[in-house]
Amino acid sequence: MAKAIRQIKQVDPTPEEWQAASMSAVVKAAAENGESLIKLLEIIKQLDGMGVLNAMEGLLQNRVDVAEIALGQLNQPAMYHAIKNGMNVFKFLGSIDPEQLQTILAGITSGFEKAAQSGGAGEPVEVGKKHALPGSETVACYDGWRFGGDGGSHGAKPFAS
Repeated sequence: MAKAIRQIKQVDPTPEEWQAASMSAVVKAAAENGESLIKLLEIIKQLDGMGVLNAMEGLLQNRVDVAEIALGQLNQPAMYHAIKNGMNVFKFLGSIDPEQLQTILAGITSGFEKAAQSGGAGEPVEVGKKHALPGSETVACYDGWRFGGDGGSHGAKPFAS
């Protein structure tokens, strides 16, 4: 009968054996990915030529100071409002049906195109339709906006009859 194995002897490689195995693995990986490594080295060379690597090195060396400045800027009230407004914009965009938004944006584009066609003659450009109210030949209702002219600081105001 065979004897039971009671003790397993663990063989640790020497540092030289470990280094030789690591080098072998690196050489094998480099041989399998030679073209990619050459492209990567070219990219690194171009980044170094542009000074990007020097900037990154300086950033890493001064990371504590950079982090302090960045956090200081993020703690400003204006930045807080900008972040909150950005989140609200994404919530708003997420709540709009994409087809409705596409229709609205197409209308805005059409309005800008009509305003550009006026050639800046100083006359307001009306975007929309004029509808006669039932039972009246003289009163009209507009469903659009007027761009240019005396539209105030934003340049757009509802049509006036």
